[in-house]
Amino acid sequence: FFFKQKTAYEISACLVGSEMCIRDSTITSNILTSDEKLLIVGTHEGKIFVYDLESRTQKFEFKEAHKNQIQSLALTSDNKFMISGSEYDSIKIWDLEKQELIAFFPNAHKGFIRSVVISSDDKYFFTAGTDTHI
Repeated sequence: FFFKQKTAYEISACLVGSEMCIRDSTITSNILTSDEKLLIVGTHEGKIFVYDLESRTQKFEFKEAHKNQIQSLALTSDNKFMISGSEYDSIKIWDLEKQELIAFFPNAHKGFIRSVVISSDDKYFFTAGTDTHI
């Protein structure tokens, strides 16, 4: 896979000018699927972009994934589902194959959600927030 063989400068150079560049958003989080086929990017504006790394093109987008900044992204081990955590207290679960929202947890924290992790057996997920709760 080309990312493992190149320096950070070489990776940046090969992405400049491609569809993978997000020009009108600030990237706040990203995650790579375990098969290294997709790069998923969360933005300050609450959008989530899914990129195909082989073709270096945008595969699809969740335009209004959250009302504000995406703080954290996590994937299940089979790469079928993603969990996103936002700047202001909400958590969402997404079906990546169907490209749709399947669960929404408003007010999950009393503050920013800083991280989301999923257990290796995909049975549990945990979030950490600025409210000092997990």
